[in-house]
Amino acid sequence: MFLPQRLYTATGRLRDLLLFGLEKGEVSDDQLGGALEDVGLGRLTREAEGLEGVWDWPNDLTPGDRHALALARLLLAKPRFALLDGVPWGLEPARLKRLYEALARTPITYISIGSPAGLQPYHDLWLELQGDGGWRLRDLDSADDTAAQSRIVTTTIHEP
Repeated sequence: MFLPQRLYTATGRLRDLLLFGLEKGEVSDDQLGGALEDVGLGRLTREAEGLEGVWDWPNDLTPGDRHALALARLLLAKPRFALLDGVPWGLEPARLKRLYEALARTPITYISIGSPAGLQPYHDLWLELQGDGGWRLRDLDSADDTAAQSRIVTTTIHEP
């Protein structure tokens, strides 16, 4: 599953936004609510009058909330691999930590593309791609046991 820098959101029901791209019959309301809680968006079910609430999500959510909502959708989809392009941009450190901790509790192997600043605690490996076609893979020392068990790769791109 791929999470781009610019995330899909549309006007409509919260339920439909969470289930976008998923088989609707496979996910219970409890699972939907749990995914929202995991990423710090449990308040949306209260503010939006439950999962049936209709909002103008692209305009009513902050960029950080849109990233969290996309990650909730990722948690519900349970892909084997996820590619996260630029997720940390615009997120305060506490929210970034909560989102990556929620992801680390899953069996999903994820790759984050972006600057390593702030991402290292949530990854096991760092793949550095260099502009001349070279690359380097490094183990990251992590004091966080959750991150150390999550089989993660961070990708950083450097221009020549």
